[in-house]
Amino acid sequence: MLSVCINDLATQNNPVDILCITEHNMIDGDEVYLTIPNYKLASYFMRQNRHGGSCILIKNNLKFRILNEITKLSICNTIECSAIELLEHQIVVLCIYRPPNNSAGSIDSFFTTLNKILNNVSKHGRKIIMCGDFNIDTLKHTKLSIEFTEILTRYNLKLKFNQVTRFANKTCIDNIAHNIRACKGSIKELALSDHYAQIVKVPVKKTCNIKYWFILKRDYSQGNRAIFIKYLNQLTNSDVYSCLDANTAYNIFHDNFIMLYNLCFPIKKVKMHNRSRPKWISRGLKICSKRKCQLLWQYRHNPNQTTKTTFKAYAKKYKTIIRLTKKSQNDYFIKSALNKNKATWKVINDIKGKYPNEGVAQLIINDVTINNPQDIANSFNDFFLDINKNNTSVPHESSNRLTYNSNSIFMRPTTPDDINKIIISLKNKNSAGYDNVTTNIVKDVAHIISEPLSFIINLCIEEGTFPDKLKISVIKPVFKKGDKTNMSNYRPIALIPIFGKIFEKVMFNCLYIYK
Repeated sequence: MLSVCINDLATQNNPVDILCITEHNMIDGDEVYLTIPNYKLASYFMRQNRHGGSCILIKNNLKFRILNEITKLSICNTIECSAIELLEHQIVVLCIYRPPNNSAGSIDSFFTTLNKILNNVSKHGRKIIMCGDFNIDTLKHTKLSIEFTEILTRYNLKLKFNQVTRFANKTCIDNIAHNIRACKGSIKELALSDHYAQIVKVPVKKTCNIKYWFILKRDYSQGNRAIFIKYLNQLTNSDVYSCLDANTAYNIFHDNFIMLYNLCFPIKKVKMHNRSRPKWISRGLKICSKRKCQLLWQYRHNPNQTTKTTFKAYAKKYKTIIRLTKKSQNDYFIKSALNKNKATWKVINDIKGKYPNEGVAQLIINDVTINNPQDIANSFNDFFLDINKNNTSVPHESSNRLTYNSNSIFMRPTTPDDINKIIISLKNKNSAGYDNVTTNIVKDVAHIISEPLSFIINLCIEEGTFPDKLKISVIKPVFKKGDKTNMSNYRPIALIPIFGKIFEKVMFNCLYIYK
């Protein structure tokens, strides 16, 4: 339902880049279910029970930094805060929830912590936007509201709204404080809760926000695959069989293969679209959303059993329609896909909020922020090298002496049939090594390349060598969990060439059967 509301706001010239939500009622582990198309969960605070909390969702194209030092200041049931900084605009966004606890100790603790948070983020003259449900009615001049506004004034912050934000008790307990000039605000009824939604438009410098872009991609069409098989079948590989050196033989095989590979599978530009709304948000759902808001308005201005029953029945039906529409769209997507397993997992990952790994935008090393891609790559290279050096241990000769075994291992020469079986057994993956050769293409020509590969691998076994080009791998950092600016939260994975995997499988088979 929130996705439909966001789309409605975008069509009304009110696009939402950042969502601040309080009282999300999630506990640890529930964050994977908070999935809104085109948005990612940037920062959150959760309790141990399903009450309260705050979180910030941000559009996928915006760069940000999580302010963990601010989130750590949160106190459960007193002040629950999540915080980020927009890197391109240097704006700090805070989302705060204060539970309606007016005991003296809770209020003092709230104001003390709020002072710490604002003192921390106001350094260096940064711009601040603080949203939240403060449960402090600023329409009334009470001791609580006066102290709240005085703290904001101390940090040059002013409240944007001075009108009812909760219709049930005619109070202004939800608000947005900021220190940015020329901000425009509005209040919207989204019919999602008994609170109105507050919207603030902040004037910022224009950033690149294109609707489509181009990527380079190889053309693996069936016609190109047939041509590749035809040309590769015409190679005699006589120059490979005439070599007595394994490294030279592989270089010749590799160069011939890559030459035909690049010739038959040219790189072309593919247009990619930045879809602003999911396909399941139809015109009918938008009409239903507006009708729900109308019924809620009628109930709030004329509260009786009839309007209440009508609104609740329609809201329940509306929720069911959304669920069935999503299911229908997912079923159609899977049924119309060529690779149904891949399509099914895409639907599952979309529901769970798992998206492809993005590039590392920045790192913080020794309190220094690094944004340059080349510097980030060099830092990861040094970091992963140090890990390998630290983990490398040389065993002591006295405690780990190898015993002599007269029964040495025998490496049986591999056959083309063995190579063909190994290639067919490999998993279908789109990932490739530095040569960009994928598993699917190699499987198409397994019956052709199995003989020269068998010859090369047998040469390697006889010489006890390994081709130089198979020693090259692409190392990628994969994020595990925690702070994305901390290198220790990444693990390296190596993408090795597909022909290297074939060689490894041959060695594995030989070692596995040895007794």
